[in-house]
Amino acid sequence: MLHRWLILKLPHGSDYVYVDSTYIAGPSGGLEWTLQHGLNRTMGNPLAETLQQLYSRGPGYVMYNDEWPNGTVSFHLAHAKGVLGFEGDGGFWLVHSAPKFPNNPTGGAYTGICCEEYWGQLLEGQNFMCLTMGPTQMNSVAALLQLPSLFLYEWHVPPWSTLTYPAVTRLVSGGSPGLATQASQPIATVGGEAFMAFAKATTPLHSLGIYEDVVEPFFKAGMEVQSWLNGRNALPSQCPPTTQYESLNVRHVYVRVASRGWDNTVDHSKWSVSMPNVGQNSSWIGGQGTVCFGDMNRMEAQLFRGGGAVCFMNNTAVWETFRSLIFAIEGCHGPT
Repeated sequence: MLHRWLILKLPHGSDYVYVDSTYIAGPSGGLEWTLQHGLNRTMGNPLAETLQQLYSRGPGYVMYNDEWPNGTVSFHLAHAKGVLGFEGDGGFWLVHSAPKFPNNPTGGAYTGICCEEYWGQLLEGQNFMCLTMGPTQMNSVAALLQLPSLFLYEWHVPPWSTLTYPAVTRLVSGGSPGLATQASQPIATVGGEAFMAFAKATTPLHSLGIYEDVVEPFFKAGMEVQSWLNGRNALPSQCPPTTQYESLNVRHVYVRVASRGWDNTVDHSKWSVSMPNVGQNSSWIGGQGTVCFGDMNRMEAQLFRGGGAVCFMNNTAVWETFRSLIFAIEGCHGPT
Protein backbone atom coordinates (compact mmCIF):
# COMPACT_ATOMS: atom_id res chain seq x y z
CA MET A 1 0.00 0.00 0.00
CA LEU A 2 1.38 3.39 -0.98
CA HIS A 3 1.00 5.64 2.05
CA ARG A 4 4.42 7.34 2.19
CA TRP A 5 7.05 8.45 -0.31
CA LEU A 6 10.46 10.11 -0.05
CA ILE A 7 12.29 12.12 -2.70
CA LEU A 8 15.81 13.51 -2.77
CA LYS A 9 16.33 15.90 -5.68
CA LEU A 10 19.89 15.88 -6.96
CA PRO A 11 21.71 19.23 -7.39
CA HIS A 12 21.86 20.97 -10.79
CA GLY A 13 18.71 19.77 -12.46
CA SER A 14 15.49 17.84 -12.01
CA ASP A 15 16.82 14.28 -11.55
CA TYR A 16 15.76 12.68 -8.29
CA VAL A 17 15.88 9.44 -6.35
CA TYR A 18 12.75 7.92 -4.88
CA VAL A 19 11.54 5.27 -2.44
CA ASP A 20 8.09 4.65 -1.04
CA SER A 21 6.22 2.43 1.38
CA THR A 22 5.86 -0.38 -1.18
CA TYR A 23 9.63 -0.90 -1.48
CA ILE A 24 11.12 -4.02 0.14
CA ALA A 25 14.53 -4.10 1.82
CA GLY A 26 17.33 -5.76 -0.16
CA PRO A 27 20.23 -7.94 1.00
CA SER A 28 22.01 -4.97 2.58
CA GLY A 29 19.00 -4.27 4.77
CA GLY A 30 18.25 -0.98 3.03
CA LEU A 31 15.95 0.04 0.20
CA GLU A 32 17.16 0.47 -3.36
CA TRP A 33 16.66 4.03 -4.58
CA THR A 34 15.00 4.46 -7.98
CA LEU A 35 16.62 7.12 -10.16
CA GLN A 36 14.01 9.18 -12.00
CA HIS A 37 13.94 12.33 -14.11
CA GLY A 38 11.78 15.40 -14.54
CA LEU A 39 10.79 16.51 -11.06
CA ASN A 40 10.18 19.94 -12.61
CA ARG A 41 7.36 18.57 -14.76
CA THR A 42 3.77 19.39 -13.87
CA MET A 43 2.61 15.79 -14.22
CA GLY A 44 4.04 12.30 -14.27
CA ASN A 45 6.02 12.41 -11.02
CA PRO A 46 4.91 11.76 -7.41
CA LEU A 47 5.30 15.38 -6.34
CA ALA A 48 3.16 16.72 -9.17
CA GLU A 49 0.52 14.00 -8.86
CA THR A 50 0.20 14.69 -5.13
CA LEU A 51 -0.09 18.47 -5.42
CA GLN A 52 -2.13 18.71 -8.62
CA GLN A 53 -5.30 17.70 -6.80
CA LEU A 54 -5.18 20.92 -4.75
CA TYR A 55 -5.35 23.17 -7.80
CA SER A 56 -8.96 22.21 -8.49
CA ARG A 57 -9.91 24.12 -5.30
CA GLY A 58 -11.89 21.04 -4.23
CA PRO A 59 -9.81 19.69 -1.33
CA GLY A 60 -8.80 21.87 1.56
CA TYR A 61 -5.17 22.88 1.95
CA VAL A 62 -2.69 24.95 3.93
CA MET A 63 0.66 26.05 2.46
CA TYR A 64 3.55 27.47 4.44
CA ASN A 65 7.09 28.52 3.54
CA ASP A 66 9.60 30.93 5.06
CA GLU A 67 10.16 32.19 1.50
CA TRP A 68 6.88 32.70 -0.35
CA PRO A 69 6.44 32.18 -4.11
CA ASN A 70 6.27 35.96 -4.58
CA GLY A 71 9.67 36.39 -2.92
CA THR A 72 8.46 37.62 0.47
CA VAL A 73 10.80 36.27 3.17
CA SER A 74 10.41 35.96 6.93
CA PHE A 75 13.56 36.01 9.04
CA HIS A 76 11.68 35.79 12.34
CA LEU A 77 8.80 33.32 12.00
CA ALA A 78 9.30 29.58 11.57
CA HIS A 79 11.95 28.29 9.21
CA ALA A 80 9.61 25.64 7.80
CA LYS A 81 8.18 24.54 4.47
CA GLY A 82 5.23 22.27 3.85
CA VAL A 83 1.70 21.59 2.65
CA LEU A 84 -1.36 20.06 4.29
CA GLY A 85 -3.97 18.75 1.83
CA PHE A 86 -7.21 17.22 3.07
CA GLU A 87 -10.64 15.87 2.19
CA GLY A 88 -13.32 14.34 4.39
CA ASP A 89 -11.64 10.95 4.71
CA GLY A 90 -8.09 12.19 5.34
CA GLY A 91 -5.26 13.81 3.49
CA PHE A 92 -1.51 14.25 3.23
CA TRP A 93 1.30 16.16 4.86
CA LEU A 94 4.17 17.19 2.59
CA VAL A 95 7.35 18.32 4.35
CA HIS A 96 9.98 19.78 2.00
CA SER A 97 12.97 22.09 1.68
CA ALA A 98 12.26 24.07 -1.53
CA PRO A 99 11.93 27.86 -1.21
CA LYS A 100 9.04 29.61 -3.01
CA PHE A 101 7.27 26.27 -3.52
CA PRO A 102 4.62 25.33 -4.43
CA ASN A 103 3.01 28.18 -6.32
CA ASN A 104 -0.31 29.63 -5.14
CA PRO A 105 -3.31 27.62 -6.39
CA THR A 106 -5.38 30.80 -6.63
CA GLY A 107 -2.82 32.14 -9.10
CA GLY A 108 -3.33 29.38 -11.66
CA ALA A 109 -2.17 25.87 -12.48
CA TYR A 110 0.60 23.98 -10.71
CA THR A 111 3.94 25.09 -12.17
CA GLY A 112 6.27 22.49 -10.65
CA ILE A 113 9.78 22.90 -9.30
CA CYS A 114 10.93 26.09 -10.91
CA CYS A 115 13.33 27.36 -13.40
CA GLU A 116 16.73 26.64 -14.88
CA GLU A 117 19.35 24.07 -13.93
CA TYR A 118 21.75 26.68 -12.55
CA TRP A 119 19.21 28.97 -10.90
CA GLY A 120 16.27 28.75 -8.53
CA GLN A 121 14.86 25.60 -6.99
CA LEU A 122 16.69 23.32 -9.43
CA LEU A 123 20.16 24.50 -8.41
CA GLU A 124 20.57 22.75 -5.07
CA GLY A 125 19.63 19.38 -3.69
CA GLN A 126 16.21 19.31 -2.02
CA ASN A 127 14.10 16.82 -0.06
CA PHE A 128 10.40 15.98 -0.08
CA MET A 129 8.49 13.65 2.26
CA CYS A 130 4.79 12.88 1.90
CA LEU A 131 2.65 11.02 4.44
CA THR A 132 -0.97 9.97 3.84
CA MET A 133 -3.05 10.05 7.02
CA GLY A 134 -6.61 9.77 8.27
CA PRO A 135 -8.60 12.70 9.70
CA THR A 136 -7.55 12.20 13.33
CA GLN A 137 -3.86 12.13 12.44
CA MET A 138 -4.18 15.13 10.12
CA ASN A 139 -5.87 17.07 12.90
CA SER A 140 -3.05 16.14 15.27
CA VAL A 141 -0.48 17.45 12.80
CA ALA A 142 -2.38 20.73 12.39
CA ALA A 143 -2.50 21.13 16.17
CA LEU A 144 1.27 20.57 16.44
CA LEU A 145 1.92 23.09 13.65
CA GLN A 146 0.44 25.89 15.74
CA LEU A 147 3.57 25.87 17.92
CA PRO A 148 6.29 27.01 15.45
CA SER A 149 4.53 30.22 14.21
CA LEU A 150 4.44 29.20 10.55
CA PHE A 151 4.66 31.73 7.71
CA LEU A 152 1.40 30.77 5.97
CA TYR A 153 0.94 32.07 2.44
CA GLU A 154 -2.22 30.40 1.17
CA TRP A 155 -5.00 28.23 2.49
CA HIS A 156 -8.42 26.94 1.52
CA VAL A 157 -10.56 25.67 4.39
CA PRO A 158 -13.95 24.62 2.99
CA PRO A 159 -16.99 25.01 5.28
CA TRP A 160 -17.46 21.24 5.47
CA SER A 161 -14.00 20.80 7.00
CA THR A 162 -14.39 22.89 10.14
CA LEU A 163 -15.93 20.07 12.19
CA THR A 164 -13.57 17.37 10.93
CA TYR A 165 -10.43 19.50 11.16
CA PRO A 166 -10.91 22.08 13.94
CA ALA A 167 -7.14 22.33 14.42
CA VAL A 168 -6.74 23.43 10.79
CA THR A 169 -9.24 26.22 11.40
CA ARG A 170 -7.27 27.33 14.46
CA LEU A 171 -4.00 27.12 12.52
CA VAL A 172 -5.11 29.46 9.73
CA SER A 173 -6.88 31.76 12.20
CA GLY A 174 -3.64 32.44 14.03
CA GLY A 175 -4.52 30.46 17.14
CA SER A 176 -2.17 30.98 20.07
CA PRO A 177 0.58 28.35 20.31
CA GLY A 178 0.52 28.59 24.12
CA LEU A 179 3.54 28.76 26.38
CA ALA A 180 5.33 25.54 25.42
CA THR A 181 8.69 25.87 23.70
CA GLN A 182 8.70 22.35 22.24
CA ALA A 183 6.33 19.45 21.66
CA SER A 184 6.20 15.98 20.16
CA GLN A 185 3.28 14.12 18.63
CA PRO A 186 3.11 10.45 17.60
CA ILE A 187 1.44 10.05 14.22
CA ALA A 188 0.82 7.18 11.84
CA THR A 189 0.05 6.86 8.15
CA VAL A 190 -3.04 5.07 6.87
CA GLY A 191 -0.76 2.07 6.37
CA GLY A 192 0.14 2.02 10.05
CA GLU A 193 3.70 3.32 9.70
CA ALA A 194 4.73 5.10 12.90
CA PHE A 195 6.42 8.49 13.13
CA MET A 196 7.19 11.03 15.81
CA ALA A 197 6.61 14.64 14.79
CA PHE A 198 8.47 17.36 16.68
CA ALA A 199 7.98 21.11 16.82
CA LYS A 200 9.78 23.95 18.52
CA ALA A 201 8.52 27.47 19.09
CA THR A 202 10.07 30.73 18.00
CA THR A 203 12.14 31.71 21.05
CA PRO A 204 13.76 35.11 20.42
CA LEU A 205 15.25 35.31 23.92
CA HIS A 206 16.97 31.93 24.11
CA SER A 207 18.36 29.31 21.76
CA LEU A 208 16.71 25.94 21.18
CA GLY A 209 18.20 23.52 18.67
CA ILE A 210 15.82 21.14 16.93
CA TYR A 211 18.42 18.37 17.01
CA GLU A 212 20.46 19.15 20.13
CA ASP A 213 17.56 20.09 22.41
CA VAL A 214 14.53 18.32 20.97
CA VAL A 215 15.14 15.27 18.76
CA GLU A 216 18.36 13.84 20.20
CA PRO A 217 17.22 13.90 23.85
CA PHE A 218 14.02 12.11 22.87
CA PHE A 219 15.83 9.28 21.10
CA LYS A 220 18.82 9.40 23.46
CA ALA A 221 21.02 9.29 20.37
CA GLY A 222 23.40 11.51 18.45
CA MET A 223 22.53 12.49 14.89
CA GLU A 224 24.39 12.95 11.63
CA VAL A 225 22.69 15.91 9.98
CA GLN A 226 22.51 16.99 6.35
CA SER A 227 21.49 20.64 6.24
CA TRP A 228 22.26 23.90 4.45
CA LEU A 229 25.36 25.47 6.01
CA ASN A 230 26.10 28.23 3.49
CA GLY A 231 25.95 31.65 5.05
CA ARG A 232 26.96 33.25 8.32
CA ASN A 233 27.27 31.46 11.64
CA ALA A 234 26.88 27.85 10.57
CA LEU A 235 27.18 25.58 13.59
CA PRO A 236 30.15 23.21 13.64
CA SER A 237 29.76 19.58 14.59
CA GLN A 238 29.32 19.31 18.34
CA CYS A 239 30.12 16.50 20.75
CA PRO A 240 29.98 15.87 24.50
CA PRO A 241 30.69 17.49 26.84
CA THR A 242 29.72 20.59 24.82
CA THR A 243 26.39 18.94 24.02
CA GLN A 244 24.64 15.94 25.54
CA TYR A 245 24.80 13.96 22.28
CA GLU A 246 26.76 14.22 19.05
CA SER A 247 25.40 16.56 16.37
CA LEU A 248 27.60 15.96 13.34
CA ASN A 249 27.39 17.78 10.01
CA VAL A 250 27.23 15.65 6.87
CA ARG A 251 29.76 17.11 4.45
CA HIS A 252 29.43 14.86 1.38
CA VAL A 253 26.86 12.38 0.12
CA TYR A 254 27.09 9.84 -2.67
CA VAL A 255 24.09 8.29 -4.44
CA ARG A 256 25.22 5.01 -5.95
CA VAL A 257 22.27 4.50 -8.28
CA ALA A 258 22.96 7.91 -9.86
CA SER A 259 26.78 7.57 -9.76
CA ARG A 260 26.87 11.06 -8.30
CA GLY A 261 28.23 12.66 -5.18
CA TRP A 262 28.30 16.23 -3.93
CA ASP A 263 29.25 18.44 -1.00
CA ASN A 264 26.67 20.01 1.25
CA THR A 265 27.55 23.41 -0.25
CA VAL A 266 25.12 22.54 -3.09
CA ASP A 267 22.60 20.60 -0.99
CA HIS A 268 19.65 22.45 0.53
CA SER A 269 17.98 19.27 1.82
CA LYS A 270 17.43 18.72 5.54
CA TRP A 271 17.52 15.18 6.90
CA SER A 272 19.31 13.34 9.64
CA VAL A 273 20.07 9.80 10.79
CA SER A 274 20.72 8.54 14.28
CA MET A 275 24.25 7.36 14.91
CA PRO A 276 24.77 3.58 15.05
CA ASN A 277 25.24 1.53 18.19
CA VAL A 278 23.90 4.07 20.63
CA GLY A 279 21.19 4.12 23.26
CA GLN A 280 17.55 4.68 22.50
CA ASN A 281 14.42 6.00 24.12
CA SER A 282 12.85 3.38 26.35
CA SER A 283 9.50 3.78 24.58
CA TRP A 284 11.07 3.26 21.17
CA ILE A 285 10.66 -0.39 20.22
CA GLY A 286 13.69 -1.88 18.51
CA GLY A 287 15.20 -0.71 15.24
CA GLN A 288 18.80 0.15 14.39
CA GLY A 289 18.03 3.85 14.29
CA THR A 290 15.82 6.61 13.04
CA VAL A 291 15.70 9.01 10.10
CA CYS A 292 14.25 12.51 10.35
CA PHE A 293 13.11 14.92 7.67
CA GLY A 294 13.17 18.43 9.08
CA ASP A 295 12.76 22.14 8.59
CA MET A 296 15.88 23.49 10.19
CA ASN A 297 19.50 24.05 9.22
CA ARG A 298 22.29 23.88 11.76
CA MET A 299 22.69 27.67 11.70
CA GLU A 300 22.97 29.89 14.75
CA ALA A 301 20.08 32.17 13.74
CA GLN A 302 17.73 29.20 13.44
CA LEU A 303 18.26 28.27 17.09
CA PHE A 304 15.82 31.09 17.84
CA ARG A 305 13.21 30.31 15.16
CA GLY A 306 10.33 27.88 15.08
CA GLY A 307 10.40 24.68 13.06
CA GLY A 308 10.22 20.94 13.37
CA ALA A 309 11.14 17.46 12.22
CA VAL A 310 9.32 14.24 11.35
CA CYS A 311 11.12 11.05 12.36
CA PHE A 312 10.60 7.42 11.45
CA MET A 313 10.07 5.09 14.38
CA ASN A 314 11.52 1.60 14.20
CA ASN A 315 12.32 1.51 10.47
CA THR A 316 15.70 -0.14 10.02
CA ALA A 317 15.36 -0.29 6.22
CA VAL A 318 14.96 3.47 5.85
CA TRP A 319 17.83 4.04 8.30
CA GLU A 320 20.13 1.78 6.28
CA THR A 321 19.03 3.56 3.10
CA PHE A 322 20.02 7.01 4.35
CA ARG A 323 23.13 5.90 6.20
CA SER A 324 24.42 4.50 2.92
CA LEU A 325 24.29 7.99 1.37
CA ILE A 326 26.77 9.51 3.83
CA PHE A 327 30.28 9.65 2.38
CA ALA A 328 31.94 12.15 4.74
CA ILE A 329 31.03 13.84 7.98
CA GLU A 330 32.59 16.69 9.91
CA GLY A 331 33.85 15.33 13.19
CA CYS A 332 34.28 17.51 16.22
CA HIS A 333 37.88 17.99 15.11
CA GLY A 334 37.29 18.27 11.35
CA PRO A 335 36.18 16.09 8.41
CA THR A 336 36.38 12.30 8.71
